[in-house]
Amino acid sequence: MGRKELLHIEEKKSWLEKGKKILKKHKPKIIIGGAIIVGGLISYHYISKKGEEDSTNLLEDTGDVADEIQTITTNNQSNESTNVTAHPRNLSKGRQASAEKRDSAEINGFTLESNQTWVKEHPRSKRSKSSA
Repeated sequence: MGRKELLHIEEKKSWLEKGKKILKKHKPKIIIGGAIIVGGLISYHYISKKGEEDSTNLLEDTGDVADEIQTITTNNQSNESTNVTAHPRNLSKGRQASAEKRDSAEINGFTLESNQTWVKEHPRSKRSKSSA
């Protein structure tokens, strides 16, 4: 029997025969995988049952959490009124800082380059972060 005839016979095997061959070849891996899945399902079932018992306590504690969130939110909003410190800022081409800005920068210990200006300390803008 030639090689072509052998290949032709193998191609005629049904999907069931091919499946049996694969199962036989990979039997240990399939058994281990199945055991892992069963163990995972048992663990999940146990944890979900325990979670149902704990959820009643969790619902009772949500009032305290809401108070903490309100406190944190209030503190963050009060911090938004902080000041921006004085700093040099780059200008677009062809623009220069005024003499007043250069003097202010030197008083604060900065020497401006020709394309820079001085920004004085000022309150931070209250714009939302998404529009900034």
